[in-house]
Amino acid sequence: MNILFIGNSYTYYSDMPEALFAPLAEKAGLDCRVSSVTVGGCTLERYVDETDSAGQKLRAAIAGQHYDLVILQEQGVRPAVAPELFFKSAEALMELLKDQAERFMFYATPGRKDGHADLVKLGMTGAELTEKLAQAYEEAGERFSLPVAQVGRAFMEYTDAHPEAELYDPDLLHPSLLGSTLAAEVILREILKNL
Repeated sequence: MNILFIGNSYTYYSDMPEALFAPLAEKAGLDCRVSSVTVGGCTLERYVDETDSAGQKLRAAIAGQHYDLVILQEQGVRPAVAPELFFKSAEALMELLKDQAERFMFYATPGRKDGHADLVKLGMTGAELTEKLAQAYEEAGERFSLPVAQVGRAFMEYTDAHPEAELYDPDLLHPSLLGSTLAAEVILREILKNL
C-alpha cells in the first residue's frame, strides 16, 4: 500500500508519517510505503496552485507516482474559520490528484492548546477550536464520502483520561512526541477500519 501524507507542521512534527506511523502500520500487518509532502503553515489551497512553491513541491514529489491512499491535512485553523475555502481547496486538490490516487482521507488536527495567542484572537478555548475543526472535517468527510481521522477529538479524550500527559509541544501549537504518536495511531485505526 502506497500512502502519501499532504499537510504542514502538524504532520511533519516528530517525523510522524515515516518515523511513527510507518512502524505502527507495519506492526499492524499493513504492508505500506509511506511518504509525505509538507510545508510549514501550508494550506491545501497552496498545494493546488502550480505557481506556488508548495504546489511545485507537490508536483515534483508525485511525478510518476501512484498512491493507494492520500491523507489530507489542512492549515491549523482554516477549517474552523473558513470552512467553504477548506472544502473548495480539498476538492480542487483531489481533482488534481485523481489520476494518481485511489482513495483519500482527512486528518482532522487538534486546536491550539489553551494559552496560545491565536485563541484570544479567535475568541475560543482550545476545546472549542478543536470541536469546530472536527465538525468542519466531519462535514468534508460527508460531502466527499471520505473517512476522517479525528485526531483533535482523540487529543481531547486522551487529555480527559490522562490529565498529566502532555500532547502539545511547549509552543502550545504543535504536537509533542506523544501527541504525534497519538495522531499516528488514530490515522492508522481509521485506515484499518476502511480497508
